[in-house]
Amino acid sequence: MAYYLETTTSSATGAYVSLQSRIDYLRDGGAGYTGEFEVEFKVDVTGSTAVIFGSGSTAASDRIVFFTSEFNLNIRRPSPSSPDANFALPQSCFGVHTYRIVGSLTPSSQIEVFQDGVSCGTATNSDLIFIETLFLFGSSSRFSRFYYSKFYNNGVLTNHLDPSATVGTGLVLEDTTGTNDGTLNNFPTNNSQWVFYSSGTEAAITE
Repeated sequence: MAYYLETTTSSATGAYVSLQSRIDYLRDGGAGYTGEFEVEFKVDVTGSTAVIFGSGSTAASDRIVFFTSEFNLNIRRPSPSSPDANFALPQSCFGVHTYRIVGSLTPSSQIEVFQDGVSCGTATNSDLIFIETLFLFGSSSRFSRFYYSKFYNNGVLTNHLDPSATVGTGLVLEDTTGTNDGTLNNFPTNNSQWVFYSSGTEAAITE
């Protein structure tokens, strides 16, 4: 059975998911960093903007992966040597899309963003952010439907955050590959944040 995790106006605007452990290998100098990494995630932005990943519940807003508008994905990196980067999306983020942020050292150190397999451009330095939260810095206009995310270090899948593993109940976003489950903070307690959908049509099933 397939589920996505939804943030909406029925959720507190402070709703976010905190991972048990920070994913460090996405930043130069972090534990396990190789410079070769990938973050894959499937989302549908349903608000005017949406924050997908952040560095911690008390982190500044310069450490986020952020849809700032319908056709722009902004990655705010804290390192002066790895400046913020904007990526123009070929399609509107309002709809279900799969994104990949790929860090590599060859032929040069860079990150590249893809939307549904189409490149959205590159930015210098294979350096992202430490990821510790999802949906941080929510507001009355920042909502999304989160289908999954996968994290790879040097080609090896280390974590798979999968809403479907919850079977639509509880306040834990399960990691089905590793042990880095996420805790839902400030979400409804009636399980309304878990929405069942048909995996064949990607459409939510309603009464």
